[in-house]
Amino acid sequence: MANPNLLKIPVQKSAANPAMPRTRPIWSLRRSEIVWGYLFMIPFVVLVCVFTLYPILGSLRITLYNWNGLDNPTQFVGLRHFAEVAKDPYFWNAFKNTVVYTAVLVPVQLTLALLLALVLNNAKMRFRTFYRTVYFLPVVTSLAIGAIAVRLMLGRGGAQISELFGIDPPISPIASPQFALPSVILFGIWHSFGINLVYFLAALQTVPEELYACCTSRCPPFGHLPRSSYSLPYSAVCRCSSNPLY
Repeated sequence: MANPNLLKIPVQKSAANPAMPRTRPIWSLRRSEIVWGYLFMIPFVVLVCVFTLYPILGSLRITLYNWNGLDNPTQFVGLRHFAEVAKDPYFWNAFKNTVVYTAVLVPVQLTLALLLALVLNNAKMRFRTFYRTVYFLPVVTSLAIGAIAVRLMLGRGGAQISELFGIDPPISPIASPQFALPSVILFGIWHSFGINLVYFLAALQTVPEELYACCTSRCPPFGHLPRSSYSLPYSAVCRCSSNPLY
């Protein structure tokens, strides 16, 4: 049975609205706090302006000129380059491949990362630290090393992958128009999968333990779930939907 003391969450209520917790308005902050906040923001803003905004604006300016890549651009052509690109079939093929790459990689990667994070967040699982390290290793692996490994496995000849799946004669996935894009998508999922896994793990570990009691007492159909990590997301939903403060 859930401990009733876990369900009692002290909340400081305001006089204007007793149901809402009292929050500190921004104008009540001391001037020193505001100044320190801006001081901490300055390095980030400077880096973004120098290494992100300035290159973007400089690249947009160069697109309006004929440029050989070495000298200063002087021959202004306006939007002629954009008109030529819009008529280029190779550009639209690359655009289609980019859309397909993003539409497949993002949902698949996030779904797999969330499911695996729910599994690895179980405190009773053995060697979970080892598994977390293994799944995060591709993130810290150089793209060049990963590309070399993929080229050896999926490159010209394709003996390794063909032998694994029993394909005869051997095929080269990254040299095939049919399998090149799926191969790149799989490589992208493998390389950046670990960082999303870490994000989900960090979010799951911030869910308070008392939400288990809320899930058991306020959501009876799910009260039989074991006290493991995969019941945390639903317990959070139960907490938010049943508490009037949310």
